[in-house]
Amino acid sequence: MKKTNIFRLLGIGTFATGLAMLDNSIKNSIEDGEIDNGVIEHTKGFAEIEKHHNKGLMLNKFSNKTKEVTALSVFVMFFQALITLNDALEKDDAVTDMANAFILGGALSNTYDRVERGYVVDYLKVGRKRAIYNLSDFFIIFGVILRLIKAIKDNG
Repeated sequence: MKKTNIFRLLGIGTFATGLAMLDNSIKNSIEDGEIDNGVIEHTKGFAEIEKHHNKGLMLNKFSNKTKEVTALSVFVMFFQALITLNDALEKDDAVTDMANAFILGGALSNTYDRVERGYVVDYLKVGRKRAIYNLSDFFIIFGVILRLIKAIKDNG
C-alpha cells in the first residue's frame, strides 16, 4: 500500500467522522431542547425544525422492526466502508473520495443514532410535502449524486 493511499484514507475517514459529528451535535441540541421547533429564519416557510424520532427506514417504514432496521443500517455502513476502502486503494480520484466520505459520514451518523438511541433523530422539514430529514440524509444524497455524475462522466 502506498503512503499516499494511507493519507487519503485518513483524510476520507477524518472528513466522514467530522460530518457525522456535526450532524450528531445538531441532533443532540435538538434532543436536549437547545434548538426549538419552528420556522427557520430567512426560509419563508420553506424549512422548519421539528423533532421526530424515526425508528424505521425512510418515512418511518418498518418502525416495528427496530432491531432488524438497526442491523441493516450497520451492514450498509460496513459495506460502504469497504467500498470506500477499496476505492481509496484502487483509484486516485478526489471526486470519488469526496462522494464516499459524504455517504460514509451520513451513514455513520444515522447508524450511531440507531445503535445508541434506538431511533434516528430527524429534525428538518423541507419543501411542500414536508418530509422530515436530518443533515446526514443530505450528506448521503449529495454523495450519491456525486458518484452518479462521476459514473456518467466516466462512461459518457
